[in-house]
Amino acid sequence: MSGDELCLLGYRYYQGTDGVLQDLGEAVLLYRLAMAKGSVVATHNLGYCYRDGRGVLQDAATAAKLYGADAATIEHAFGIAFTQISGSRQMAVGTATHLRSMQAG
Repeated sequence: MSGDELCLLGYRYYQGTDGVLQDLGEAVLLYRLAMAKGSVVATHNLGYCYRDGRGVLQDAATAAKLYGADAATIEHAFGIAFTQISGSRQMAVGTATHLRSMQAG
């Protein structure tokens, strides 16, 4: 499975959707595997798990590291997506600024 496919499966376990029972430990495991395969979304989702203590012990420092691990890549991806969807460069810049502020705490 690709990193994105593992991340999606992890999300299903995290949420308990699409016929999958919620299992936060399995979600974390899948996010880690997806992250090892280069999934930026899995890295970010794992950061949420550490921030909220869901499936792992709550750890703000680890969450911040995970958020920062691919912040530039995430900003770029969101910027492109919002620009393509809305045609608005201003919205893309606003999203990137919001992501930087989240990373800063």
